[in-house]
Amino acid sequence: MSALPPHLLPLFLRVVLSLLAEGAPLDALARYAGQDAETVREALGKLPETGEIHGREGESLWRHFGREKAERLLRALRERLAGRPATPFVEGLLQLAGDDRLTGIRNLLDSLPGLLARSAVTELGALLEIGMTRLAGQKDAAFSDSEYNHFLKAVCSCCTYVILLEIKQPLMLRLIADIRETAERRGNERVLCLVDVMECMLEGLLSDQMRSDRGHAVRERLLERLQRINDAELSEMRLYFMANPQFNGCRTFMHYHAQLRARKSHFYLSDAIRYLYTYGACAASLYLGHCAFSLGLCEAVRNTLGRKSPHSLRTWNIYHAIVLFENGDTEKGLERVTESLCALAPHSETRPYLLACHVLARFQLLAGRIRQSHRMMGKLLSLAARHGISASYPVSWFWDLHLHYRLHGLPDFEGFSLEEDLERGLASSSESIRAFALRTRAMLNKAEGDRAGALPLLEMSAALFRENDMPCELAKTWLYMAHADPANAAALRGKALSLLRDYTCADYSGYPFFPGASAVEPLFPARLAPKWAHKAAEACSAFLSRVSVETLDDFFVLLLNLVTVELDAQWGMALRMGKEGAGFVTACNIREACVSVPLYEGLLARAAADGQPKRLRTGTQCLLCLPVAAEQEKLFFVLSSPNTRKIFSEACEPQLDILSRSLSAELLSFLRLQRYAEKLKKACAEHISVSMQANEEHSIEYYGSQMRELLEHIRHAAATDLSILLLGETGVGKEVLARRIHAMSGSKGPFVAVHPVSTPETLFESLFFGHEKGAFTGASTRKIGFFELADNGTLFIDEVGDIPLPLQAKLLRVLQEKTFVRVGGVRERTSRFRLLAATNKDLWKEVREKRFREDLFFRISVLPLTLPPLRERPEDIPILAASFLEAFRQRYGRNLPSLTPEHVRLLKMYRWPGNIRELKSVMERAAVLSDGNKLDFSFLLPPLDTGERVGHETEGLFADLPSMETLEKRYMAYLLEKTNGRICGSHGIEAILKMSRPTVYAKLKRYGIR
Repeated sequence: MSALPPHLLPLFLRVVLSLLAEGAPLDALARYAGQDAETVREALGKLPETGEIHGREGESLWRHFGREKAERLLRALRERLAGRPATPFVEGLLQLAGDDRLTGIRNLLDSLPGLLARSAVTELGALLEIGMTRLAGQKDAAFSDSEYNHFLKAVCSCCTYVILLEIKQPLMLRLIADIRETAERRGNERVLCLVDVMECMLEGLLSDQMRSDRGHAVRERLLERLQRINDAELSEMRLYFMANPQFNGCRTFMHYHAQLRARKSHFYLSDAIRYLYTYGACAASLYLGHCAFSLGLCEAVRNTLGRKSPHSLRTWNIYHAIVLFENGDTEKGLERVTESLCALAPHSETRPYLLACHVLARFQLLAGRIRQSHRMMGKLLSLAARHGISASYPVSWFWDLHLHYRLHGLPDFEGFSLEEDLERGLASSSESIRAFALRTRAMLNKAEGDRAGALPLLEMSAALFRENDMPCELAKTWLYMAHADPANAAALRGKALSLLRDYTCADYSGYPFFPGASAVEPLFPARLAPKWAHKAAEACSAFLSRVSVETLDDFFVLLLNLVTVELDAQWGMALRMGKEGAGFVTACNIREACVSVPLYEGLLARAAADGQPKRLRTGTQCLLCLPVAAEQEKLFFVLSSPNTRKIFSEACEPQLDILSRSLSAELLSFLRLQRYAEKLKKACAEHISVSMQANEEHSIEYYGSQMRELLEHIRHAAATDLSILLLGETGVGKEVLARRIHAMSGSKGPFVAVHPVSTPETLFESLFFGHEKGAFTGASTRKIGFFELADNGTLFIDEVGDIPLPLQAKLLRVLQEKTFVRVGGVRERTSRFRLLAATNKDLWKEVREKRFREDLFFRISVLPLTLPPLRERPEDIPILAASFLEAFRQRYGRNLPSLTPEHVRLLKMYRWPGNIRELKSVMERAAVLSDGNKLDFSFLLPPLDTGERVGHETEGLFADLPSMETLEKRYMAYLLEKTNGRICGSHGIEAILKMSRPTVYAKLKRYGIR
């Protein structure tokens, strides 16, 4: 796209600066306009001439103080740019120029993926800021339920970008605070849950949360609210916050991460939550000492981002560097962090840039370059202070680095107090944060000469790390204790280094790097074979007993992820042996496309031969093959590790069989539970089916030639899932025929009938889509909508022509995508229903007159079927009448006579304007009034001399030499019969008589003809 024309640049700058409350630097404005900085500077210099005041050239930011409203400026820019090519940023900006603000904001947000694909983060950040500011201005707007749902979706979209790109967090927090205030005023619990979720995630990103109670308090409030609402839709959100590694332990977090991988999420914030969960899993696995798994997870994420979002590699390269350092690959780790520092923009991507600086400062410390590390920390703190960002993440490194600087005599940094920071850490709600703070505080005490006071603090720190299952940090604390306790230094260093070698490839032989700290030779304890397999099996079993999955495939995903985590494998996959060789089932930390299954068939064949686990060393990888079998299911878990630690070591080979048998037992338990659940479900379905049959109205049979032809069409169409539109007058039996189609389809799902005519327009959306508890005033419980009720069944919409136009558009979307969101909900749901619709209107005419959507008409009328009125199929009348008579004989328990030929003649002569529904009412009235000997239909047909009866032969019109008025009356009745009651159209009465429609209706009303 071309750059903005120079003559439009002043207007463009006025628009941008009027929308950006915080202003923008010169280089950013140049990027927005697609112009060089000098051209933009010249245009900025001319702006004061317009009577507006902006920042001066020497200032870092340019701001707008003009009185002209942004909307007016936007419209002027759109008019001037009409027909001209524009940059992606300008195109996104112009989306706000429409009349509907909310639609404009949504369209602006829809333009962000294009900017992200171009790695235009500066431009994206500006549009995101504008979008959030505009959303804040809409928080008190009088939205309908549907509009408010779109508003929340837009807010969640903004939050997702803020989290994925780690930008604009303070502005997002202000927007959330505004929405919280409105939701509290309205008493909307679900929106408050959503707000709590976003605030929890953002507090986590703002890093100071790790040392304060704010994030913990928000999280506790969220969990309490979620438990009170008891909403299944929000349960996946709850998983993340239940298992936050800063509060509930790393192992629990990793287990819930495995469960999240086995689920398919569709709610608004799923991308953001998965991102944070994956990031948290990298950190938690390192704390657990599962460096190989962390490496596999990080590389899997990088491979995905390389295909879908190359820009995000800038951030993930930093995480990858951290993991590479812990796995002993210092050279590659430096390469990754250097890539990030070169690619990230400090002013627009400040937080990731600070983390990269932090990683480099830590590497320099580990490499013994203390002063270089100190200089990098100074640069980091200065940049953080300039942008108002806390620089203390990750907190364990931060305190460790400052402790080393202090003990090496390096000066403290201006504006930062290590002691004050530690006091906040000691008061934290997180046990792991308190453990880090205790360890650092102890070493400061020791440096100040209080050796006796240091050891108890270190012992408390070690106890917390042990309780939270953080072996690497426990070992590091023992190294600190060795420095503080010379008498036991050799033994402490020995057991610490021995434990670290079991978990990490990084070299900690010189750690900590205090003067004289590592001078003592370690005394290594006797090596005992740890029971890795027992520990892994127990952990898997304990977690599986607390959670549930729906399908066998989901169980395999969950089990494989748990095993890969517990065994600290870099990646794992599940394969199934068949007649044609091994087949792929699922994988963890590796894509199916990257798996060459034939390479593992030899290993699988060896394991299949005797049912025993196998171990194989191949170049740089160690492979384990674990048979997992129960009943007819036989799988093989293939796990890979770059080292031979833990279960991958030769010393642990005898434990492999224990693990294989434990996993097989878990599979057997799941298969039995699944089989029991299926039996229970089948029994419930049979009970429901019997209940429905018992309550179903008497079935109608059709024997006439017209209906036989129609039923033949239905027989062919019933087995498909195409939409059918049933046409016909009121009372011809459209719903009965729809039920017949559902029965003939073989569908095991429900038949859900909807009657829009009886539904108030304000309730349409709630009834069709359902609503969540607290979605609006009066929504005291969750309600399942018609779409959801009809899942795997049939949805029948009677009188579809009466659906309001706004809902027609939403109905069309559901029919196209089979997905919808409950009112007040946050997750898309899927419903595979078959649509049957009915109407007595001329829908094509409704389309022409803009009362019915044309696209919806074509969508629902794939197969239109017309049910003829009862008067056009007199051969069906005696059969239907006899059927109704028998039904009422059984209902009322009365002896009723059969229909006589005279009865049949009278019934056939009647016009039946109410069709089958009227026939049923007539037969019920006759049955109720019968004395048991005869049926009386005299109430049905008035005497001939009243002129109400019209003969079926044309000559009957003139037989009694009627007056002109009587003749006109009879002729109007005759035409009404011949046209099947049609007034309008080319074959209607108005066309035959060449009369206007009002005249026709006036004559019918005058003569009392219905």
